[in-house]
Amino acid sequence: MVSHRKIGDALDACYRTAEALASYRAALALAEPLSAIAPQNEQLPQDLVYLHRRVSPLLRRSGEGAEALNHDHQAWAILGSLRAKSSMNELENHSLASVNRASLGDQLREAGDLAGALAYHQRMLALAEAKLAKKPGDAMTRRVLGETQTTIGDLLVEMKRFDSAREHYRRALAVFAALSAQDPMSVRDRLYLSNSHRRIAQTLKEDGDRAGAIRRLRRALAVDESLAARNPDYLPVQSCLAGDFKGLADLLATDGDLAGATENYHQALVLIEAIVTRDPSNHYQRLRLSWAHSGLAGALRRSGRVGEALDQYRRALGLAETVAAKDPANLKARQAMADYQSRVGECLAELGK
Repeated sequence: MVSHRKIGDALDACYRTAEALASYRAALALAEPLSAIAPQNEQLPQDLVYLHRRVSPLLRRSGEGAEALNHDHQAWAILGSLRAKSSMNELENHSLASVNRASLGDQLREAGDLAGALAYHQRMLALAEAKLAKKPGDAMTRRVLGETQTTIGDLLVEMKRFDSAREHYRRALAVFAALSAQDPMSVRDRLYLSNSHRRIAQTLKEDGDRAGAIRRLRRALAVDESLAARNPDYLPVQSCLAGDFKGLADLLATDGDLAGATENYHQALVLIEAIVTRDPSNHYQRLRLSWAHSGLAGALRRSGRVGEALDQYRRALGLAETVAAKDPANLKARQAMADYQSRVGECLAELGK
């Protein structure tokens, strides 16, 4: 079971979705009967939670949303039982659940109770701060603190409270900057660092400060380019870097810098195309690729290069159609299809066809 799980982790980190899913399922097939015949074993339920919560996002990437939700529910049920029997304190329970993206706050958020989720994570934040006051050098608790600040920021963004969200993202940034300085080779902490910059940029964009958002995205880009230079084959880094280029291109296009936007869209396309090539069953990345083609098409069209824009819109449409065919319930894919079809028609009309 452990070997299947470790293989799944390695494959998932390389964005080899179908193979990772097969490994995790093989681990589940071994762990579930073991847990049933050895209920006194405290580690097996934790392993089951981990596996269910690793399978879930892989299924979503592959367009299997209903099955993914079933695995979520199984993880939550096991965690509820663990909490009832656990001798761990509330923060330790939260840390265990958060690793598996299955804390009570995650459940409340997925159920649409943003206020309840916010209150839960604020309580966990207070517990982490109290623990750090006693053990300021505890890197694990500092990381929990940074992650919780980020989660609170995300909830506040969903509630359209962008100023408050930005403040929490800045606090998370300070945590991960300190952790990265302490261990400059930590890919995880530097990814968290660039992620904090991106989230701050998003709140600035929502508040209309595009210049501030561009500056902040360039800082994320610098972190991720440094990571990519040291980890050229690690696809999560390449994915973040692609997001930086795409986000920067969107902002530059809005500001009228079409040449800069076009260059950054091309950079994003190269990276996402490589990810899709290596992980063809990852429909989320395929949809991201369609968005990058569409963004490039818009910049080309505004530059008067309508024929080239038409080609990009058609590529975007083909990608969205592939995702929608596999996952008919994927609303984003269907919305993208409708938009791209309209843009293709507009370009054809401009070209007199």
